[in-house]
Amino acid sequence: MRNPGGLHRVRRMLFAAGVAVLACGHAAGAQTVRGLVIGIDDYAHEKPLRGAVNDARDISRALREIGVDDLTVLLDGDATRNNIMVQWQALMDRARRGDTLVLTYAGHGSQEKERVAGTEPDGKDEVLVLGGFSRTGEGTGERIIDDEIHQWFLSAGRKGLRVIFVSDSCHSGTLTRSVDRRAPAQTYRYIRPYELPNDSLELDLPQGAADTAGAGTGDLPHVSF
Repeated sequence: MRNPGGLHRVRRMLFAAGVAVLACGHAAGAQTVRGLVIGIDDYAHEKPLRGAVNDARDISRALREIGVDDLTVLLDGDATRNNIMVQWQALMDRARRGDTLVLTYAGHGSQEKERVAGTEPDGKDEVLVLGGFSRTGEGTGERIIDDEIHQWFLSAGRKGLRVIFVSDSCHSGTLTRSVDRRAPAQTYRYIRPYELPNDSLELDLPQGAADTAGAGTGDLPHVSF
């Protein structure tokens, strides 16, 4: 769903934040901003969206305008779980202490039963649902769990990196998406919670609550969400 006013506000916020970040980095003489931007409209087995890809393109333009050269944009079919994981790790590998990583996602979100008991107040993990997701078969693996994102950010902090995370999807950080009543047909970035009896996604997550607190940033002072 396209939200022109809200999108322009997000773009201005990113532009202003980016200018401040780059100015500080220039003064320090070392800092680089690197970005991974994801936008998905085309869903193979769920309701397609309108506007998520445009959001990603708009954000990528804003980042380039403030001088971000190390920028990867994954749209629709290119935004697979494997590609996202590979590109995020590549950003991590290229980054140096003091750099800022920008991660943005526009697409469907959902919830599912928590993988590590006792780590979510409502007993549910938040999930980024990718374009190839299906409720049966190998497509069940096309999603990213908030606990994984939390681990990414923990690793970034240990390396001395700062992170800006922008997610426009339902249940991203327990946030809900506002509705632009001007839209001729409303499409929500939301997939109802599901159960996957034959889940192909196998994760090796820490079992301690301190290390699997979801994508919340209360204990991650280097992350702006």
